[in-house]
Amino acid sequence: MSKRLFALIGTCIMAWSFFAKASDTTEAKVYFVAPNGKDTNAGTKKAPFATLPRARDAARELGTNQVRRIVVRHGDYYDVSLLLDARDSRLMIVAEPGETPMLYGGRRVTGWVKDGDKFYAAKLPGVTNGTWDFRHLVVDGQLRPRARLPESGEFKHLSRFGAAWHTTVGGGFRGKDKPELKMKMKYKPGDLGPWLDINNAELTIYHQWDDSIVKLKSHDLENQVIGFSNPSGYPPGAFGVQTYVVWNIREGMHKPGQWYLDRSRGMVVYWPLPGQDLNELDVICPTAESVIRIQGSKEQPVTGVTLRGLGLSATTAPCLSSGFGAKMFAGAVEAEFIRNLRLVYLTIANVGGQGIRMQEYANSVIEGCTVVNTGACGIRCTVGVGSRIVANRIASVGRTYTSAIGLVVSGGGQKMPGLKLCRDNHVLNNEISDAPYIGIQFGGWRNRYERNLVYDVMNVLRDGAAFYGAGQENVLRGNMVQDIPSGKQAHGYYIDELGEKCLVENNATVNCEWPVHMHMAKDNVIRNNLFLAGKAGNLKFTFVRCRDFVMDRNIAACGGPIAISGAGAVSTWTNNLFGASQYKGVPGSVKKGGKFFADATSGDYRFHADSPAHVLGIKPLHFRDVGPDGIER
Repeated sequence: MSKRLFALIGTCIMAWSFFAKASDTTEAKVYFVAPNGKDTNAGTKKAPFATLPRARDAARELGTNQVRRIVVRHGDYYDVSLLLDARDSRLMIVAEPGETPMLYGGRRVTGWVKDGDKFYAAKLPGVTNGTWDFRHLVVDGQLRPRARLPESGEFKHLSRFGAAWHTTVGGGFRGKDKPELKMKMKYKPGDLGPWLDINNAELTIYHQWDDSIVKLKSHDLENQVIGFSNPSGYPPGAFGVQTYVVWNIREGMHKPGQWYLDRSRGMVVYWPLPGQDLNELDVICPTAESVIRIQGSKEQPVTGVTLRGLGLSATTAPCLSSGFGAKMFAGAVEAEFIRNLRLVYLTIANVGGQGIRMQEYANSVIEGCTVVNTGACGIRCTVGVGSRIVANRIASVGRTYTSAIGLVVSGGGQKMPGLKLCRDNHVLNNEISDAPYIGIQFGGWRNRYERNLVYDVMNVLRDGAAFYGAGQENVLRGNMVQDIPSGKQAHGYYIDELGEKCLVENNATVNCEWPVHMHMAKDNVIRNNLFLAGKAGNLKFTFVRCRDFVMDRNIAACGGPIAISGAGAVSTWTNNLFGASQYKGVPGSVKKGGKFFADATSGDYRFHADSPAHVLGIKPLHFRDVGPDGIER
């Protein structure tokens, strides 16, 4: 296990140890699990079980009328794939306080042999016939990079799809869909050749706001056309995007630490880092899509399950089009049709799909978790009510599927009785960083997103934001957005189609060229926010096909120009304060110029004594309470 992963787990364990002393005092039947245990044991501390399924089955014998606790001792557990259902309601699975159990959804690989001058390979059963397939490899607690061509950047393909995009609510592309165009792609001569092993190669085909991963079925070398075995989400070339990457071929092995799965020979191939001895390495190939799955039903939701203090790692995900927000994939913790679920102080690292996916939930909590290095999203919660997602740290998501989002709390539908929308949830004090696409997706009805810290997102795809979504009566308050890349339709706050009666209040963006972008939304309020760029920066605000917005008591300041497009969509401009070298499209009612802050360059947003903000009634803001470190416990 890596030092970094130990440190992440240690942070969670220390918090959990403190928390455990003050909670869980209810009398409970306790079973123990340890790596040196046996499933024929009694499950006591002195004679623990070896596996979680055995402990679960013992707990089930007691029924659901009492609290039952499974305590997991320190160590590594491999090939874990635990399913919980309604029979496991009121079950707690917790780490022994102060200890660091790691549950892997994969198995250790041994039997390495030399494979050429630089590489080593190990035989894996089921790879040649497709029963074992994966896209992540974990080596000594580190997620290792897969073979990639080109080594950096992307190839440009020649396929085109000229249909115009209407809108999502308007039905997508104008004209009929053409499914056959989703099954092939024309590449440029010289980029690929007869050496391409179509049994191994996979492509990531980039679209505007998502991507597709496809396996190959055919290669017409004469005409430079690749045929897919599974369809792409959109035809290659849609939206005018014509880029792709090739994965998992020997020609993509450029440097030590890379690997690929040789399906033709049934072997995993790895290029060791300098000084690595494969006989001493802990190499784990994923086998399961989820480590722990909590599966209720509409008629019998699972109630009152707690997972606390556990580490989870090494899961896989299928090869298919990820859809918007990489929504297609299971979580290392997967939960559906649940009530009163508590996921606290978990550490989830190096997984192929989502870190946590929770669907059809009510009155649940995800708190104090660390989620890092995921193939898809960090935490994804859809269609739920009355729950709290608080003080989680999410970083380095979308390692396989670049449409991944750091944190999603959104969705609609009705599958659980009384649950009409994603509503009345509270998302606060989370930290999101290093994402290829959106930081936080909001939506549903009457949800609150407060004091979250989002930075270094929107690094690959376009047309997204640190905070992106829609819905009705949602509140974005007290959040901080920093360091969003310029020049690629990357925004701070973005309310999209049908977003209504939402409030964006007391937030900030720092070093975000495009802090506000609104599209086909109406009747929303943007109040008392700070939008700041440096001396050389500029700021853009856009309102596209919008109406009845309110811009009230906002400050926007930069060294370059401030530009507003669609200012007529704002029906009310009151007491806003802008400072820039020039103004484009800014209404005359906006006050311009002056010294605003005491020292904004050092993060001191107190108003200068002579700031016009005092007269305009703009509320001073500070952001000491954003992110997990800012929460009051």
